[in-house]
Amino acid sequence: MRPCGLPTVPRWWVRWPAQVWQVTRQRFVRRSYLNLLLVFVPLAIAAVVTPMAPDIVLTFNFLAIIPVSGLVHLAGEDLSANLSRTHGKLLVAFSDNLVELVVGIVALCKGEIYLVQVSVIGSSLCYSLLIMGSCFLAHGMRNYLCGAMCIALYAIIALAAFLEP
Repeated sequence: MRPCGLPTVPRWWVRWPAQVWQVTRQRFVRRSYLNLLLVFVPLAIAAVVTPMAPDIVLTFNFLAIIPVSGLVHLAGEDLSANLSRTHGKLLVAFSDNLVELVVGIVALCKGEIYLVQVSVIGSSLCYSLLIMGSCFLAHGMRNYLCGAMCIALYAIIALAAFLEP
């Protein structure tokens, strides 16, 4: 007992939240500062449940999905450590596209066909043009040239992305 009559060890309702906050800070916040956007997850749920303006709901959901997709990727990598190499890579690839899959399924269930089409086209353009283009740019900056085969491959990928839908 302290001289003022208070116990030296805090009660469980003080000690437990402090321990939870310490573990949360070590595992999530220090890993990536984008995880601070997890504050918007309950706000996004509350914005959907309560009648709010659609632009506020969109903003909260947009800010909430950024750290959630990162945590889904992290969970996929942690789970794949216990699997074989092939199954692990398959799980990581599936968990990386899980957010797009959920958005597509929810939009399809609500009859938003145009949103599903735009989502598929957007992900195709992102994965084929943006990422491959970035790879070609990085290769060209390192080697100071990109041969005719690289340019031809880039053109074929761009054409395939536009003809896919």
